[in-house]
Amino acid sequence: MAQVAARLIFWKANTGADSVKTGKQLCAGVVPSNLAAIDGPSLFAQLKSVRGFARVGMRDQLFFLENARAEVSIEGVIYERHLDVRFYGNFEVLAKPLFKFMSRQGLLCYADGDREMLREWPAFEEPDIDVNYSARMQRVLARQNRVVLEQESDPKRRAKIMTAFLRSDEFQREMAREYDIEKQTKRGKG
Repeated sequence: MAQVAARLIFWKANTGADSVKTGKQLCAGVVPSNLAAIDGPSLFAQLKSVRGFARVGMRDQLFFLENARAEVSIEGVIYERHLDVRFYGNFEVLAKPLFKFMSRQGLLCYADGDREMLREWPAFEEPDIDVNYSARMQRVLARQNRVVLEQESDPKRRAKIMTAFLRSDEFQREMAREYDIEKQTKRGKG
């Protein structure tokens, strides 16, 4: 079986059951007494009207859905007072609409391993990658290597000097200077 990409626990709270502690207890298999009952069959009948969930299957307390095209599947258990849902593969395709649906139904959510309750679906953003970093680093190191070659003939000693340079504040300053030159050059061209 594939590795679980995400695990979400949903429940409807009575007084005092809206905490991370409750979520962690449910993940551990401990069901606090202050949870409200959930009508699983009714909930899943409504869920089938949500885009992507028309083919959700149920067998006793178990539910499941596989979307091969989106490379995601879910399986879960409907308990009397909570739902335990495991996602495999590209989980966000189904997790986000399931979370939104369950939130509209008044259910709370805890993502296994989180420090806080999941109160809104997080916005995942691609990291801003500095595509020119490698080229800058090569220029800085090439300049320093030319200087070291003129001063030191022993290859082992040169390697130690270059390693020390890489770890130095001077290297960081040279990288920052190179970055500033790149920015000025781009402004001049634009």
